Amino acid sequence: MSARTLLTAAALALAVGASSAHAQPLRLGPDVTLALSGGVQPRVSLGVEETDDTQRLGFGLRRARLQFRVALRDRFGLEYDLDATPGDVRSVDLFAFADLGDRVQLRAGRLPPAQPRAFAPTSYSRIDAVDRAAVAERWADGTIGSAGRDLGVDVTALLGRTELALTVHNGTGGFSREVDNFRESNSAPSVTRGTDRAALAVSGSAHHEAGSGVSFGGFASASARGNERTALGEAERGYATAGGHLYWGERPGSQPVRVKLDAVGTAYESVGDVRQRAAGVALLGAARVLGHGEAFARAEHYWADVDAQGTTFGTAGLSYSPSAAFGRDYRDARLTLAYTVRRDPSGDLGHLTVLQGQIIF
Repeated sequence: MSARTLLTAAALALAVGASSAHAQPLRLGPDVTLALSGGVQPRVSLGVEETDDTQRLGFGLRRARLQFRVALRDRFGLEYDLDATPGDVRSVDLFAFADLGDRVQLRAGRLPPAQPRAFAPTSYSRIDAVDRAAVAERWADGTIGSAGRDLGVDVTALLGRTELALTVHNGTGGFSREVDNFRESNSAPSVTRGTDRAALAVSGSAHHEAGSGVSFGGFASASARGNERTALGEAERGYATAGGHLYWGERPGSQPVRVKLDAVGTAYESVGDVRQRAAGVALLGAARVLGHGEAFARAEHYWADVDAQGTTFGTAGLSYSPSAAFGRDYRDARLTLAYTVRRDPSGDLGHLTVLQGQIIF
């Protein structure tokens, strides 16, 4: 086993041994604390794809996360999130942070920039079904990537019930030295490593808690630098994107009835006569059942190009939280059964039924 794997295993054992539910930070010195947390989401899935007439039944691991957060005097520190789902240990978040005041935080490193509320700002432990809204995932696939992270610097401020965030980042969403992680020294043969793009991305978001379970907000982002996900032929197009959300009950289990509306749109840089605009909208409804469970349904439509027919998604299911039954957080222990159907512009259907467990510590 590699040293990295051993370190991860040891940290996981320590975290579980300290507490089965959200251990208090460990004090490493007079002014230094270490907080360990994480979660695992095993699942069994049945998929039917009509496009190529295939079926698949099997077990899987959707996420296996471990988060380290080291803080100095509770104001400065480092956060490192690991994911073992690919079969090895990979970085998710890796950034330094500094609290500039009681309600202002500066972060620098690999982090989630300002983006749709339905994507990375919705924690994997707070997802309404077994996956985030499909329109948010399609948005990420066409911008900064499925991880929803990028290298950059951001500032988050809380003004009363309003959270504001501003991020300056690469706009590429990757971690490679060739294109994304610019860390060359002048002793190298090339300080640019052969990359000839002097452009960055700027993103901002706002989220307001209005009270009585109502919250709303939006985001906007502009990237002058394209990447392989925005490419059309050999042209890596820049883009501008924006969206909004309106929620009544943002978190699963938070109230008897919940409704969530999300919308997102992206305009790509024109290449010749090709002008592409993408858009998506998702509407979710959920109602409390079985005392400590929820029945939910979500309808979505995503246009890869608003001038063409889009893709429709439908989701329905049921989740139950044994932890909520014992007075703890709904997310700590949860079992979710969900069915999703996808209708492509061609009319082909894809069906996916998932039974997923969740343990958060």
